[in-house]
Amino acid sequence: LAGNFTKKGWNLCLSFLLGLATLDCIVGIFNIKGIIPGNFRLARLCRPLIFMCCYKNLREAVARVCSSIPKFMNVLASLAITLLLFTWVGIILFTSRGGPDDEGQKHFHSWGEAMASMWILF
Repeated sequence: LAGNFTKKGWNLCLSFLLGLATLDCIVGIFNIKGIIPGNFRLARLCRPLIFMCCYKNLREAVARVCSSIPKFMNVLASLAITLLLFTWVGIILFTSRGGPDDEGQKHFHSWGEAMASMWILF
């Protein structure tokens, strides 16, 4: 076992997280509040990270998800720009017409109401 468990990268991270979780559990036995006061327990935070340290396939999957976040943010930015554009067009088209009973005046009275209406539409 000594040859397989080298002191590099993920193994050091695993050792640190296991030590931190064990320390939190030991402190939790003697001190009800734990290391950090309240219901927050470090051991609960460490569990998924410990699991990720143990399995290479999970680390690769997490790396793929993290690498796709910028592309996902591009899609969200495109959605936000489209939403702002259509809201602006709706405000221009519908606020200049009719009285307060008109449907456009009711849904496109302000930017906040118009954005909410367009968000529901999308």
